[in-house]
Amino acid sequence: MRRNAAEPDQERTRARWRGRRSLRAVAPVVLCFLASSGSSGASTVGKWGRYTVSLSNSTYSGNPFELQVDATFTHTASGTQLTLPGFYDGNDTWEIGFMPTETGEWTWVTSSSDSDLDNQTGSVTCVASASRGLLSSVGRKWRYSDGGYVVPLGVFTQLMHGAGSTAEVEAFADFLQAN
Repeated sequence: MRRNAAEPDQERTRARWRGRRSLRAVAPVVLCFLASSGSSGASTVGKWGRYTVSLSNSTYSGNPFELQVDATFTHTASGTQLTLPGFYDGNDTWEIGFMPTETGEWTWVTSSSDSDLDNQTGSVTCVASASRGLLSSVGRKWRYSDGGYVVPLGVFTQLMHGAGSTAEVEAFADFLQAN
């Protein structure tokens, strides 16, 4: 097998990129997983963390997947309201997932055509967390709710598998360092 003269330089550049950039590039992905984990029924949750309302109803006799249940979450200080749909989770349980966008107390109330699931209430306190929030697109870039930008890894994996030229790998490494 004949090797291209530029391959050793290309391999060194890739190795340098992997060593110096891998932790920085993977950190946003790890934060997303940490932000999505949470415990059901907790009375406090971190900002951008997951809080789950779990409702039981053993008397419902219809198709549980056709029963609609929603919850309206209200931030007590600002009045911000978020209405979210629930889903049947099995074993006579319906769940509603909520991710608070502001710190402070949130109250919730359910609405459903089933009287056992309708008008259930509760509250959760949202505390500050290290989570950076949701991802959204801004032109050709991705940004977290806290304003920080992120580079999606899947877009550039071809550079790590030998399909990119040395110039492309170096340009990508420079881009990551600058952003």
